[in-house]
Order: sequence, then structure tokens, then C-alpha cells
Amino acid sequence: MNTRYKIIGVVIVLAIVGVALLTRGGDSANVGDTENGSLDRVVYEVEGGTTTGVETFGEPVFGDLDGDGELSDAAVWLTYDGGGSGTFFYAAFALKDSGGYVASKALFLGDRIAPQNIEIQDGLAVYNYAVREEGEPMTAQPSVAKSTWVKLDFSTNKVVEVTESGEPENSPEPEPKPEAGVVMCKPEQRNQDACIALYKPVCGLVNVQCIKEPCPPLEQTFSNSCEACSNELVDSYTGGACE
Repeated sequence: MNTRYKIIGVVIVLAIVGVALLTRGGDSANVGDTENGSLDRVVYEVEGGTTTGVETFGEPVFGDLDGDGELSDAAVWLTYDGGGSGTFFYAAFALKDSGGYVASKALFLGDRIAPQNIEIQDGLAVYNYAVREEGEPMTAQPSVAKSTWVKLDFSTNKVVEVTESGEPENSPEPEPKPEAGVVMCKPEQRNQDACIALYKPVCGLVNVQCIKEPCPPLEQTFSNSCEACSNELVDSYTGGACE
């Protein structure tokens, strides 16, 4: 009787092991592949779709990086060794979904930098590390603190650098909006051959050649907006004659 129970026990154990092996599958892993929902088998890629020689560095930091309210996404350091003297560091995300983790494309941070830590704040990740002084040789130890703010560009699935407010890095400054009552001259109003003989005065702001700042524009009354904007020195005007 005892032998019978032992045989049944062995069969059950073998069945469990078999299921585990089937669940685990083979040894190959694709971008975003996981093992039991962990980060162990996620494969990341750097420029050119390269995955060979790419490894994680240090421990991941978890938080919400895709705006779903779950604190299960991971920000990681990556290193890439292309066979030369450099060790290139990257920022990358692994986003948790119902099937496990999906890797983002990585952002290059620097060659032979000194990683410190990662922070996640309001959907942004901050990579803190040290770099060399400008002009120092690569053999010098990194000693200058630097922080790079990044987020995920969902349209490209790539980590991109942003400002602390989340705006794209090096984005153009927004054009200032005109004050209330100020009308900007339109391109089609420039270089008119002739303006209609209509007296509807406007106060044009005439730019002056600046020798020493500040150099505010001078007010000048024009008979109408066409006359004002035909002057290449006038960018804007207000209704009515100048006071």
C-alpha cells in the first residue's frame, strides 16, 4: 500500500515539473519577453535595433511610467559593449501589461559615465549620474553631477529627453501672444502695390534701429492698416490714431 502511494506521489511531481517546463518554454527571448511576469527575460535594444551586448545595470526602479495608475513599470540602466574601449549607458523602460513586460527603445546617456540612481516623479524618470568636465580625457573619473529627465514617446515607443515639466528638450519657445487690442500684420499685407484711399487710422508700432537697449518701437499714425503694414518696420498696430 505504501509503495502504491509513493508511485502516485512520484507521478504527481513529474506532472508538475512537466507543466513548469512547458510554461517556461525554450531559451530564446524576444523584446518584451518575460518569465513568470518578471523582468529577468526582457530584451532591450539600442540604436539600430541592436540587442547583442546589451545588459541591464543595477536594480530597476518601479513606478507609473505609462499613465495607467499602476506602480509596476520599471526604469532601468542599460550598458552596451560594442567590443571597443567604451561602455555606453542608456535609459530604458519596461512597461507592465496583462502579458508581462514590454521593453521600450533606449535613450543614449553617455560613454563611461558613473550612474547614481533613478527617480520616478509624475510619470517622468530622472536619471542621475556623473560625467567628466568638458575637455577632460575619457580616462578621467566622472565628477560632474548631471540629471536627465525622460519620458516615453508612445508614438515611437522610445524613451526621449524632456524638461522637468515634461516638454520635449530643446523645443522652440512659444511665440508671444499679442496684447489685447494689438493686431499683428499678416504676410499678405506686406509690399502692397497700392492701398485703398480709406481713412481709418491705426497706430502702428515702428521698430527702430537699436544702438543701446532698451529700444521700444515708436508709435506712428497711419491712415489705415494697409498703409501701416506696407511699412516693413511695422509688425503690429492698434485701432485708432496714436495719442
